[in-house]
Amino acid sequence: MVDLTPTIQVIAVPRDGADTIRDCVIRVKNESYPCERLIIDSSSSDETANLSQECGLQGIALVSEADKGLYDAINKGITLPGGTSQVLHLDCSPACFV
Repeated sequence: MVDLTPTIQVIAVPRDGADTIRDCVIRVKNESYPCERLIIDSSSSDETANLSQECGLQGIALVSEADKGLYDAINKGITLPGGTSQVLHLDCSPACFV
């Protein structure tokens, strides 16, 4: 029997998100539904990528490279190997962590 459960990607796209990246990584790590977890750092000029790695990225793919903005970064995550049929974009702004 074919498994028809959709593959879901949780894509966090911080840009210069040093202030919020720790909470963001924790939330991505704590996602209980089976999913592909990605952090696409848009070449932040602060310590976002380094802080992401310090939080421990077990089970999370980190891509840190230049892109053309938020939607380009999301599309980059979608096109990474693994495919998807549903995508959850996790906003890394402080308002999301209430």
